[in-house]
Amino acid sequence: CCIKEFNSIKKIDSKTPDEIKEILREFILEANDDILSYAQSQNIKKIGTTLTIVLIIRSLFYIGHVGDSRVYMIEDNSVKQLSDDHSVVEVLKRQLDFKDKVNTYSKNILAFALGKELNENDIFIKYDYLSKGSELLICSDGFWDSVNAKYFNNNFNTLIDKVFASIPNDNVSFIRYSKRVEKVNNKKWYLLIGLLLLVIGILYLAFTSLDSLSKENNVSIEMGTTRGIKGI
Repeated sequence: CCIKEFNSIKKIDSKTPDEIKEILREFILEANDDILSYAQSQNIKKIGTTLTIVLIIRSLFYIGHVGDSRVYMIEDNSVKQLSDDHSVVEVLKRQLDFKDKVNTYSKNILAFALGKELNENDIFIKYDYLSKGSELLICSDGFWDSVNAKYFNNNFNTLIDKVFASIPNDNVSFIRYSKRVEKVNNKKWYLLIGLLLLVIGILYLAFTSLDSLSKENNVSIEMGTTRGIKGI
């Protein structure tokens, strides 16, 4: 639903941050309406899921989020959670007047999720700059609950090993996005371009010399293999 809606928007990169934030809210509310309509048509009493969208436009990233999946920023070996959890426990923790009721709820019960009545104030929206040395990690609660945050900066395969080692009891999904630029690869491209220019220069000089020689000696030269000439 959200991907289809995004594809229908023309020149989204020309819109202001406030316009994009509003677009994210609308998409999440529409997705929720679709789930509620489906539940009603199938006579399903309980249905729910989380939704976390990360939209990256040039050097800015936008988060649209409902539920207890998370978005992390990994930068200079530090890990920072960017999104707010929408479990009842975490929502109560953020409301000082209700902190004493935290222990009465299980941590996996969600206050806000797709499949429940939802308004725009329940949706977490954020945008910020993404530097070239930073990574974004988007993950389900099964991932962050089974893998310690101190390992988040490890490579992809190491993270997978950590997941299997923990034997999680919930769905595990995660995506890593990086704007890091490998300097070694850039050097390789510069070297290849330099060699290509050098070869072109040598061939140009060779053809220029041969052309001059043929004109002076009135000789016709053909490239390739012929009966009389087997290369030059």
